[in-house]
Amino acid sequence: MTPNGTHDLRLRGGRVFQHGAGLQDLDVLVSGGAISGLVAPGTAVAAAEEVDVSGKVVLPGGIDPHVHLGKDIRVPKDPDDASMETASAVAGGITTMLVYLMSADPYEGVFAAAKDAMDGDSHTDYGFHFVLGTDEQVAAIPDYVRELGVPSFKFFMNFRGEEGRYLGLPGNDDAYMYDLLGPF
Repeated sequence: MTPNGTHDLRLRGGRVFQHGAGLQDLDVLVSGGAISGLVAPGTAVAAAEEVDVSGKVVLPGGIDPHVHLGKDIRVPKDPDDASMETASAVAGGITTMLVYLMSADPYEGVFAAAKDAMDGDSHTDYGFHFVLGTDEQVAAIPDYVRELGVPSFKFFMNFRGEEGRYLGLPGNDDAYMYDLLGPF
């Protein structure tokens, strides 16, 4: 909200989804690029711009939980990877992406470069999802959560032998899966 109490935008006349309440007739107020209020239709509130969304359902931004981002789908490597693909996501209503990182290397080094690429020009919020393929990565899960803030992991059950080579990932077997799931 501006110092004079004016919101940047009012989405007027739509039906807003609220968790636990379903669709409600509400107007959405936006200030500084974030939702700053929900008000009943007709409530006197100053806004620099109003958009009539009558007959529309207003939903929060979508979350895409499965993104292989960039020219090398294993890991975003430069700001262009983040800029172009997140701009496309925003155009489609996505405001948060969970970006896959796939590597046989320890993720501490991979993470820093990927985060730099995303921080460079991302138009969305984002998080990372690590693909686990080595015993060292499995052992590092608590560190990945605690130190890197990454709580989401994937394991390819179908990569037996050399199937994952095209992604730079080692093969595994049922014993690997057992070890992965055993301590948790």
